[in-house]
Amino acid sequence: CGNQAAKNCQYELCGNCCDGCSWHCSKFSQVVYCKCGGKAALRCDHCLCGRCCSGCSHHEAPARGFLSRSFAAIADVGRSVAGPFVPPRRQPPQKFARDLEKYPLPEDYRHGDLAATAEMHLIHQGVISPWQQKVELTQANARPLMHELLWIEEAQQKRDIRVYDLFLRRPLPQASAYSSYTIFVPGLAEKRPSVLRGDFVWIDQVRTGNTFMSTVTSLAEQTVVVKIKEAWFDNYPPFRVRFSVSRTPLRHMHRAIDERSLDVFSKRENFEMLMLRAQVEHAYFPRYAWDVAAERVQQLKCRNLNLEQVLFVEAVLAPVRDPLPILCWGPPGCGKTFVICNAIWELLSAEPASRCLVCCPSNTAVDVLCTRLAQLGVLPSQMLRLNSAARSYDDVPKAVLPFCPLGPPGPLPGGFTYGEQVVRDRKS
Repeated sequence: CGNQAAKNCQYELCGNCCDGCSWHCSKFSQVVYCKCGGKAALRCDHCLCGRCCSGCSHHEAPARGFLSRSFAAIADVGRSVAGPFVPPRRQPPQKFARDLEKYPLPEDYRHGDLAATAEMHLIHQGVISPWQQKVELTQANARPLMHELLWIEEAQQKRDIRVYDLFLRRPLPQASAYSSYTIFVPGLAEKRPSVLRGDFVWIDQVRTGNTFMSTVTSLAEQTVVVKIKEAWFDNYPPFRVRFSVSRTPLRHMHRAIDERSLDVFSKRENFEMLMLRAQVEHAYFPRYAWDVAAERVQQLKCRNLNLEQVLFVEAVLAPVRDPLPILCWGPPGCGKTFVICNAIWELLSAEPASRCLVCCPSNTAVDVLCTRLAQLGVLPSQMLRLNSAARSYDDVPKAVLPFCPLGPPGPLPGGFTYGEQVVRDRKS
């Protein structure tokens, strides 16, 4: 409310009690637990922080930001602590360049059969008829069908991740970071389903009925570290722990469906692709004079690319009228990553001013692509590896770090950080 803190606190001299509105900082008044397992002392001989353990004499200084530097006067027990209340700093919410719609999950997807629910929605929208046995994907019904498939995926993810829900009767072990706690989760190492950084964990305090929202900050084989946003969490068991998934990637997929829809369902034959296949076959098994295309095909053949792989590379480079989509399909281990890297390398070699965006479903897949492109000869000034803000620096392979905008911490010669140096090199 803007008033100065009271000189005396009716609880335990925490220095955060307001005369005007009787506001009290519960972080310093509730019972907390020390690193040794004992309860914190009611009073502290050093700074009245309430975090001093009588068993091991462990002392933690009060967090900065709760008391103003210019007014705070901390002394022995019995002395007053006065000063205006300064709220702790909070991270600004994540903002996108364009507003992202909510695309809320329909309520009837939370219970019951998912396929029957999706069929009922499509019948209600007029996409399919009640007596229709088989649905054929067309340009007209692609958007509603894809939206329903994404909602089915989200509902199934929410159901799968419930296998990790826990009931804890002991206080949560405190992690090294501020307001972070460690939760032991049996079966987490199997990653079925996977818990990712940024996922939400809801902690219900059974006795008080309070619910705290936390975010996963790091993972190990059997443990997750969560950060609780509410500062008044007192770690008083028992708890009911509920896991959830982040909806942001799925919301981006919904928006992509609404913004762009290509006609990829045409039944007509692609004569350009048939002609290209004939040319590649003639160049792969040479019968005629050499030309630029034939020379490139022979170079790809020398890199151990088979006929279908060479055809994919030539389809990427061919100036055709209908270039999208080109699908490279195959079982695991057949060389899809290998042929995609060669296609990107040939594209950059043929047109140095071209731009190519490569997206993968996992960080490991993107790291493998980045490493293989570097082995082919792509320089850090030509390729940028974008990482999520939630990804740990230690998780990035050393071979990929030169291509990342955030490299090793600390300034480089010239007063630039690693990321600034990379951006400056690319501009030059």
